[in-house]
Amino acid sequence: MMMKLNVFAALKIIGLTVVFSWLMCWILISFYRFPVPLAGYIGPHEGNAYDIVGSLNQSFMGIFFYGFVFGGIPIALIVSFSLNHVLSELIDSSKRLYVSALLASAFWTVILSNLDYIIGPW
Repeated sequence: MMMKLNVFAALKIIGLTVVFSWLMCWILISFYRFPVPLAGYIGPHEGNAYDIVGSLNQSFMGIFFYGFVFGGIPIALIVSFSLNHVLSELIDSSKRLYVSALLASAFWTVILSNLDYIIGPW
């Protein structure tokens, strides 16, 4: 059975994935760590100057750089659309877009925050 995704749902999943990615990045900066370009790893346990308000700007910089320059957001969008299709049988349509966007953004931000453990220090 082929699922048809309308334009409104596609725009909604794109917006949700970008917003959830920024929020996940901010949560990771606030409680764990996240690599920010030209600043290194930012987080409460990294030994650098850290504040909550500054972390909002840092998370935006990280999402912009890794998400748009290196293509993380398009990858998360592909995963979101795929999850949306897979979850179509399990979850009703009102929650499916939110769940797929949240899972995709959480997946790529957590992988990125632990990238030095995966590929080595950089």
